[in-house]
Amino acid sequence: MPRDRILYVTPIMPQHFGNGLAMRAASVLEALASRFDVHLFVVPVAGDLGPPSDFVRSSTARIGGLDLAKHLDPLYRLIARTPDPEARARAELAYPKPFLSRFCSGESAKSLHEWSGEFPITAVHVMRLYLAPLALQFLRRPAADRPLCVLDLDDDDARTYRRLARLHRELGNHRAAAVAAAEGKKYRACAEGCLPSFDRVMVCSEADSVHLAACFPGTRLAVVPNSYRAPGIGRRRRPSDTGRCACCLSAISGISLTSTRRCSCAAKCCRSCAD
Repeated sequence: MPRDRILYVTPIMPQHFGNGLAMRAASVLEALASRFDVHLFVVPVAGDLGPPSDFVRSSTARIGGLDLAKHLDPLYRLIARTPDPEARARAELAYPKPFLSRFCSGESAKSLHEWSGEFPITAVHVMRLYLAPLALQFLRRPAADRPLCVLDLDDDDARTYRRLARLHRELGNHRAAAVAAAEGKKYRACAEGCLPSFDRVMVCSEADSVHLAACFPGTRLAVVPNSYRAPGIGRRRRPSDTGRCACCLSAISGISLTSTRRCSCAAKCCRSCAD
């Protein structure tokens, strides 16, 4: 029986080692691959596009990627060409989108939509808030034709940048504080424009879930903790009706998990993410 297809959009090539973002992307990919044919599309703003590992190739039906050189936002391209450094810095502060969203133009969203359109997609899973604008063409579809749309925030970026701004001010670095404060406002505006439209929003901690629930009432949040596969620990497999990572799959399928069940699943993820 053919499986449903999911479009998985990430800012980095998933891998089980290296930085935390790549490792989270890999854990989610492993969970999704247990239930879906995964069509992976990498927008490499946070790391290299490839080459994909054996794990990624075996976990995906297709792999695509965005050519960043061809998809820089025209407004940001114009700002980058400003010859005067002070004027360029002021223009960058005034740029309306987060820095890592500068490749998320209308043409970028169109490119992703066309690439995914070769096969019918049941669900869309976007990793990180700064890539959320790429899902707009899916979010704007009529309800009968719209895939389930999930956004993995991982962290609350707006709050992170507010904290960074405060730290920079305390250290007397006012320029860095201004940049961080501006980024925090941009992430907040991006969240206000995107979060209510997604069917599920994932975060990595209960604290972020509580904070975002207060900021965005009605948003359907799911806590999916970060995980790590420790070297030397073998993968254990046993029959399960919830797949490899119940808390990740629940964000896609809509299954409600209690806090106890989430903690149990998080412990499994830390051991092998394979139960």
